[in-house]
Amino acid sequence: MDRRTIGLVWVGGIVLMVAIYVIGPQDFIAACEHLVADAMAWLGTLIDTLTLRAFEVVRAAAIAMYVVFVVLAVLAMGRGLHVGGMLFVVSVVFLLLVRTDWYEMARGCRFGSGCRRDADETIDPWTEAAQPG
Repeated sequence: MDRRTIGLVWVGGIVLMVAIYVIGPQDFIAACEHLVADAMAWLGTLIDTLTLRAFEVVRAAAIAMYVVFVVLAVLAMGRGLHVGGMLFVVSVVFLLLVRTDWYEMARGCRFGSGCRRDADETIDPWTEAAQPG
């Protein structure tokens, strides 16, 4: 083994000793567990944020692609091609997916981000809308 590798192992051991001494030997495992839990919470928040952003990008791309499809279909109709049925079917499917909130788990919540509810709590929009405040 190289001397630098052995020296780095010793330096790492000394840094670990100082960290354990500063935190306290009795609280070191709890502090490590807390650090890992905080890191996982941060990572979960990051994933929720990126998921929401990615969904919005995909949704914007789908709308843009639909507009391109309609323009190309109109140009094809101008050349005498029969694309009316396909344009109708794609338009109906697009409007169904855009107009319905199939992607929302609950009112105002997408993919569970910002919607932390207990498993036994039911979501009833009629009773929630009827309650003041």
